Amino acid sequence: MSFLVEIPLDAYRDDAFAAFSAKADFDVGTARALMWMSQLAYEVRDARHKVGPVLQRWGLQRHMLISKERISGFPLTSTHGIVARMTGKQAPDATLISFAGTDPLALANWITNLHLGPRARDMHYGFRGAIDAVWPALSAALEDVDRQAPVYFTGHSLGGALAITAAERALRELGLMAAGVYAFGAPRVGAAAFAEAYNASGLGARTYRVVHGLDIIPTVPPSRFGFRHAGRMIVCPRGAYFGPDLVPSAIDCDDPPFAETVRNGYRQRWRDLLTGSFPASSRKGWLGWYQRYILPPTIVDHLPERYRKAFERADLPAE
Repeated sequence: MSFLVEIPLDAYRDDAFAAFSAKADFDVGTARALMWMSQLAYEVRDARHKVGPVLQRWGLQRHMLISKERISGFPLTSTHGIVARMTGKQAPDATLISFAGTDPLALANWITNLHLGPRARDMHYGFRGAIDAVWPALSAALEDVDRQAPVYFTGHSLGGALAITAAERALRELGLMAAGVYAFGAPRVGAAAFAEAYNASGLGARTYRVVHGLDIIPTVPPSRFGFRHAGRMIVCPRGAYFGPDLVPSAIDCDDPPFAETVRNGYRQRWRDLLTGSFPASSRKGWLGWYQRYILPPTIVDHLPERYRKAFERADLPAE
């Protein structure tokens, strides 16, 4: 992981899990907590100084780190994340599995994203390979969980795709049904056959694809390539907030569409240029300037900070 996806220790909110609720239905408080957990998964290279202290502030215990890189041979893979446990009144012994998303500076992440596989596939080869790389350790950790306690899978971007992939494999191989899968800005994971089987298994009703604004990543790989979304979509407009009144889509929803999102992104860029109204960035210096004025709206809306802000009715924290 690099500085492009990491944030300072003091940027993590102490109240991230204040409204967490262990239930299968979509819950904004749970989504907010798991978005912060998804951000923390980007910090595995500094687990001692960041992951441990932040989990302690949230009342969680680290069970294991997910960290596996294959830098020789093909395809390259780099899979990182956290397995944590919560003990308390709200969710006794709940287990949270959070996967890191794409680090723009990690070549292996881009290979994972682009390794679609042949046309006659059931799912994205790159995502399946990334979970294959960590499955022995992850499955061993999941074998230890209390089957009566809730288990959540989550992640942002690539991490959201890995969360869906891991939840499906946990059910298929271990008989472990997730209490919830929260995928923030996640791409399509498999073909129609995969999506139909996933939804029919019971996971579709408790998988929430959270989409902010004009985020382009949930539109890829495009449907015309044979891919289809699984689970239910929850979306909020650009610059708005995820609120308790949001209703998840039907399970067979394949939105958002690729071409329409690209067109809307270009229109939004022209509106930004004409009005001079560019969304503020919490980043300082050249990185904040680049995010605010250079990145297209379809990429800006995908940034982790855009998702975190969409769960907060307050100004962006200083990062």
